Amino acid sequence: MRRASLLLACFLSACGGKEGTSTDRADAVTPGVPGTAAPAPPATMAPTLAGNISLVGARGQFGASAFFPVAPTPTEPLGPGCVSRTSSGTASDGASAGDIVVDVKGGARSLTLSYDAARGTYDDASFEGVVPAGSAIALHAAGSPSVPAFDATAATAAEAHIDQPLDGAGLSRDATDLEVAWTPMQEPLLVVSVQIANTTIVCRFEATTGHGVVPSALIRKAVRAAEGTSCAGACASLSIFTGHTTKVTAGAYDILVTSGANVSRVLTLAK
Repeated sequence: MRRASLLLACFLSACGGKEGTSTDRADAVTPGVPGTAAPAPPATMAPTLAGNISLVGARGQFGASAFFPVAPTPTEPLGPGCVSRTSSGTASDGASAGDIVVDVKGGARSLTLSYDAARGTYDDASFEGVVPAGSAIALHAAGSPSVPAFDATAATAAEAHIDQPLDGAGLSRDATDLEVAWTPMQEPLLVVSVQIANTTIVCRFEATTGHGVVPSALIRKAVRAAEGTSCAGACASLSIFTGHTTKVTAGAYDILVTSGANVSRVLTLAK
């Protein structure tokens, strides 16, 4: 869950990421670009960095992840349309905001994100159980010299019901546009992600429409890039994230808090 949720947050906020990437776009949408590290400026300076916290319910679990890149990356966030990002697997360090405590439903359930200084990253945290849609979430970061203390509020969201594609649908190097259908809903944010080996295609659609199209050009390029890897036809999936975003400011950071639910389908790659 960690890689997918943080990558989604970075697409939405144009943050620096944990992995070096190259990007393709469709419908003139420009995604975020990964960043590297820098010391935090004085608290009076205008925010220049984009941090991310992801709070996601999926497959009977509720999980949280966080990343605070330490260098500015001037890019535009994801708008309507689709973009793809291919990971090179090159990691970059992130800053610490101290322990981040996430309380769900008035503290009925809680978890803590802890920073690992040796690896320069936060460890994920999760608990078993389904959190009802609309449940309140309160978040508090203890702060550090790099990222001051901050508080944020969020809410859980309803899961999408995927009508199309079905589990096991195939993708090939000659693929046509991928039609995606879901039961129309009222959530303010709906993002379709197609994972093919090291490439992630992300599309933002209106939840009320119940329909979206992933362009064939992006799928074909991703499938061709996966050929010759160890995928063996079993490293593709589609997911739909529904939820909300909110922003808070802490020192040099504009922090995007993304909260919601994720459902997925397994896809296959044609030989």
